[in-house]
Amino acid sequence: MRHRPVVLAALAAGLLVSASAQADHVLRRANEAEPESLDPQKTTGLYESNVEHDLFIGLLTLDPEMKPVGGMAERWEASDDKKVWTFHLRHDAKWSNGDPVTSADFLYSFRRLVDPTTAASSTEQIRDVVNAEEIIAGTEKDPSKLGVATPDPYTVVLTLKQPQVMLPMLLTDTNMVPLNRKAIDGNGEWTRPGRIITNGPFTLAEWAPNSEIVLKKNPGYFDAAHVALDGVRWVMSDNLDTGFKRFRAGEIDVARVPRAQVKWTRENLGASLHAGDVFGQSALLFDMKNGPFVGHPKLREALSLAVDRDLIVTKIVPEGQKSSYSIVPVAISDYTPPVYDWKTLPMAERLARAKRLLAEEGYGPDHPFKFEITYTTNDQTRTMVLAIAAMWKPLGVEVTLQNQEWQVYETTLRQKNYAMGPLGGIVTYDDAAQFLEPYTSLATDQNTIGYSNPAYDKLMAAASVATDLKSRRALLEQAEKVILADYAEIPLYDAAINMMVAPKVGGWRNTNPYIQSRYLSIED
Repeated sequence: MRHRPVVLAALAAGLLVSASAQADHVLRRANEAEPESLDPQKTTGLYESNVEHDLFIGLLTLDPEMKPVGGMAERWEASDDKKVWTFHLRHDAKWSNGDPVTSADFLYSFRRLVDPTTAASSTEQIRDVVNAEEIIAGTEKDPSKLGVATPDPYTVVLTLKQPQVMLPMLLTDTNMVPLNRKAIDGNGEWTRPGRIITNGPFTLAEWAPNSEIVLKKNPGYFDAAHVALDGVRWVMSDNLDTGFKRFRAGEIDVARVPRAQVKWTRENLGASLHAGDVFGQSALLFDMKNGPFVGHPKLREALSLAVDRDLIVTKIVPEGQKSSYSIVPVAISDYTPPVYDWKTLPMAERLARAKRLLAEEGYGPDHPFKFEITYTTNDQTRTMVLAIAAMWKPLGVEVTLQNQEWQVYETTLRQKNYAMGPLGGIVTYDDAAQFLEPYTSLATDQNTIGYSNPAYDKLMAAASVATDLKSRRALLEQAEKVILADYAEIPLYDAAINMMVAPKVGGWRNTNPYIQSRYLSIED
């Protein structure tokens, strides 16, 4: 799933950890926006999944290198045709209320995920299960027809309508975790302290909106003996400068470096700076359902041509990113993303081509093309958008800006109620399909641009049933060529993350800045 951009209303006292908390090995991490919810089936954003990964564990989970490993399932096997997958659950896994985690919990959760009344934000990971799509669409009314069987309390069998070689990866997504029915039924907003029941390494102790989310170690977690932390404090901070200052003051252990501070940090705080390429990309999205860009590919192409990506990554947002001319970032392994044919043209030639395309649409300096960019409240995002608007202005393009808080912006994107908007995505595992699947017609809220192309859908469908990785890769690359030709978004840069990590934090991975807290430690 794509995962997304980057308020600090907390009192300083709220971010300080007492001496006893320090002794108890509590990790303090900056989260760059307030989670919309902690219901894994109602969220798609990075800032929600950061916390959800600490609270819940699915059949499978990710190791520190983002490879799938056993979670609630200690072992599993697939039939020869890769359509029937059997998972054998651990007998020592417990919920935070002491109840055992059983196959019934997965049956309940998967049926809730496909229930139309749940209005799940993302269902792509379960769509290959027999009758999942029909139940989601409402054409199949009987939830017992979902291809999930529980022959005994510790066995879960998934029957797929087609082969899916990537199923182990899909099962690590937070929307595929088990949920506790006792917590949800009749409890209204069940994801609050005192109501939520979790099966992961931590459980929810406190949630102070726009301040912090406090987690404590879950003694019922099956691998609790190997969780070094006693708790985690997720501190809300979409003002990266404030988070950076609090890190320097010793009030936060892990925080992102503001773009303007990267150079200074390299020169002065190099021992605490952890930088690395990540599986992520930033782009400007076009609303392909509503607004001025619908049915105007020449406008979309012209604007993409005129963006000087090299200037953006070297002067505007210099964090070590790489200019991007594709949907899938180059950091994804075993994949060669196609790129625009004009990538190597001199900027002057690209601008001339952009002017011609705008003129063919009836626009130029004497008749400017005007539209609005909506963006999430963030000074650095605003700086980048203003710089891009300045690149377009000589062509006869006039941009106005509208900023929104992150939760509002997420809704705006899902409702496709914008003309253009920036979005950054960091995915949780090494697979090109995570950047391409959200643009299929079957995608729900993740298809924030409303893209629809039968040729693209056909290629993505073929990739989803490929039984070997080589043919799957070829199909994905063909699909990306289609969406690039449609100019459905403006790729800007592949992500690189600069993180400040206190020397006392153990287990950090530079290529995984959102590593699950259970893999980290606080060293005395």
